[in-house]
Amino acid sequence: MTNPKMKDCPTCGTDDFLAVYTYEAGNRHVECTQCNYLGRAGTSIKQAIKLHNEAVGDRESRPASGASA
Repeated sequence: MTNPKMKDCPTCGTDDFLAVYTYEAGNRHVECTQCNYLGRAGTSIKQAIKLHNEAVGDRESRPASGASA
């Protein structure tokens, strides 16, 4: 099974520097080596990417600060 495609980094706007890293406790995070963005922890690569994509989607759907509703 393949992993989902990662959305662009919400901080620097590119996916060129994104990767999934695994830590000693087994947590996996999407990280950007350009701007040091750190996504939410998942228990698998697929889950870490899914959590990253959801967080980016949440940021994209929020109105810009100062925007009137």
